[in-house]
Amino acid sequence: MMSAIITGFIVLLFVVLLLAGKLRSRVYGFSDRNIYDAIPFLQQVDYDQLEALVDSASEQCLRANLGEGKFKNAQQKRMRLLLELVRRMDQNARVLLELGKSDRKRGWKYNQPEWVKLGEELVQASLGFRGGALAIKFALHRWLLRSVFFPFGRVPAISSLRKFDGFDLFESYQRMVNAALDLGEAYGDDVHKKLVVAL
Repeated sequence: MMSAIITGFIVLLFVVLLLAGKLRSRVYGFSDRNIYDAIPFLQQVDYDQLEALVDSASEQCLRANLGEGKFKNAQQKRMRLLLELVRRMDQNARVLLELGKSDRKRGWKYNQPEWVKLGEELVQASLGFRGGALAIKFALHRWLLRSVFFPFGRVPAISSLRKFDGFDLFESYQRMVNAALDLGEAYGDDVHKKLVVAL
C-alpha cells in the first residue's frame, strides 16, 4: 500500500515537473529563434576565472595553506561562483539549443541540407553540454546543502567537476561554441563577429 502511494507520488511529481517545464518553455522560450534573437541573450563567461576554480593544483594549494576552517569558507564561495558561471554557460546552451533547432527546422522546410547539418551539430553539442551542466549544478547544490547541514564533514574538491564520466566542462562548452560559430559563419561575417564577441 505504502509503495503504491510513493510510486503514485513520484509519477505525479514527474508529470507536474514535465508540465511546468513545457509551460516555462512556452512562456519564456522562443518557438522560432533566429540568430538575431539569440545574440542578445548570450552571456559572457570568464574562462580564466572558471579555469582557476576547477584547477586541482590551485585548490590543493588553498586547502594546504588556509587550514580546514578557512578553506571551508573559501570553498563555499568558490562553489557559489562556479555555480553562477555554469548557470551562465547553461543559459547560453539553452539559447543555442533553441537556435540550432530553429535553423535545423528551417533547413528541413526549405530543403537546405547545410542548414540541417549546422543546426543538428549545434543541437547535439548544446544537449551534451546541458546534460553535464545539470550534473555539475546538482553536485554543487548537494555540496552546498551538505556544508550547511553537516558543517563538520570533509570539504569536497570542486576541481573534480571539471572532468567526470566522459564529460569535460571545457571541451564540451568549446564544442558547443564552435558549432555556434560555424552556424554564425553561414549567416555571414558580421554575424560571426558578433557571436565571437558574445561567446
